[in-house]
Amino acid sequence: MRFHSWRFSLPLLLVAMVIVAPGCSGTGDDLPREAVWGSVTLDGKPLASGAIRFTPEEGGTTTGGSPITDGKYSISQEQGLVPGSYKVAVNSASTKTESTKPAEPGRPVRSDRPKETIPMKYNAKSILSAEVKKGGSNSFAFDLQSQ
Repeated sequence: MRFHSWRFSLPLLLVAMVIVAPGCSGTGDDLPREAVWGSVTLDGKPLASGAIRFTPEEGGTTTGGSPITDGKYSISQEQGLVPGSYKVAVNSASTKTESTKPAEPGRPVRSDRPKETIPMKYNAKSILSAEVKKGGSNSFAFDLQSQ
């Protein structure tokens, strides 16, 4: 595999791991998991595609994630979250690429990489949160703004 190929694939692989990893634990862990679902909009329009990740705020035991398709996401009870407070991160890569600096003499050429379309305040430095409740309606709508 060429040097620039894995740099493009690495962010996609990480998103896939966040989405798939919670499912690897399967059922049978005896945790009081709850299903979580909802919607994500960007500037008032459903987010076409992306990923959402829930990470415990304080000493929680479960993380979870889901793909976002046409503004909707869903985490089944079997792969769900235990009641508690969560930080929420939303990512979505554009099909357009972000240009990188030209290669220096003697160094490999760096390829373009997908551009993150969601502001950092909703992912790397997320201000989003959710409170998952036992037996409650754990539906969360996130209305993101690009500016």
